[in-house]
Amino acid sequence: MTPAPGFGAVLAIDVGSVRIGLARCTDAEGVVIPLATLANHAGVVDEVVGLIDQMPTGAVIIGLPLTLSGEVGPAAQTAQLFADSLCRRVEPVPVYLVDERLTTVEAQRRLSASGRSHRDSRRVIDQMAAAILLEHAVSVWRQTGNLPGIRVTLEQGPLPKPRKARHGKPAAVDPPSPGG
Repeated sequence: MTPAPGFGAVLAIDVGSVRIGLARCTDAEGVVIPLATLANHAGVVDEVVGLIDQMPTGAVIIGLPLTLSGEVGPAAQTAQLFADSLCRRVEPVPVYLVDERLTTVEAQRRLSASGRSHRDSRRVIDQMAAAILLEHAVSVWRQTGNLPGIRVTLEQGPLPKPRKARHGKPAAVDPPSPGG
């Protein structure tokens, strides 16, 4: 089954505190290509918007780095702020937040298996993590005809902060359901 028409190329973004990895799927066959690693700085959204302007993009997925227990922590909130900012700039291109737990671990495993040292992997690990995120999204897209995740809307507001459980430990928070 091929993906549903209407999206075209999909750009995946792995937002890290230091670097941002990009990967792209340019056709319905689902060929995922690691694209670039950008430094995370104040103008990085402008850089991504420029790339989207240069390469027609039907949808953007951004990794949502929930904690292993499914909690919304600082990294997930940073990813959402990035997604909100990008959404405002690329509308009407849809932007989705997609659970990306362990993509960086998987990226490091793949790079190590290919013979790259940890040090040599630093330049490409973020784009590899974005590619793994996109591989998952393409798989879901092929099976269901829809991209996975939460569609970012300008009205939805921030993700909820983790609530405190007994003994002061954070309790898991489910991300908002699609549509708010």
